[in-house]
Amino acid sequence: MKKQVNCKICREEWIANAILYLHHCERVSYREIIERMKPHIAINEYNLSTHFSRHVEQKDIIEAEESNARWEKFKAKCLAQEAD
Repeated sequence: MKKQVNCKICREEWIANAILYLHHCERVSYREIIERMKPHIAINEYNLSTHFSRHVEQKDIIEAEESNARWEKFKAKCLAQEAD
C-alpha cells in the first residue's frame, strides 16, 4: 500500500487492511464500510474512493484475497474436524 500521511485511512494500518478486506473480499459497499467503521474512524465516500484509487495497489488486493482464501480453508478444516 502506498501509505500517505494525509490519508485518514492510511494512518492506521489495521483500519486500512480491514477496509480493504471488507470491500474486496466481502464486497461491502462504501456506505456500509462507513457505518461499520464509525466507532473507529470518521470517513466518507470521498475518503474511501481516494484511498482505493491512489493508495491501494493490485498486490494489496491479491494479498487480501489470498489471506481470505487461507482463512476460509482453515474454517472449513475446523468444521470438518468438529463433524468427525
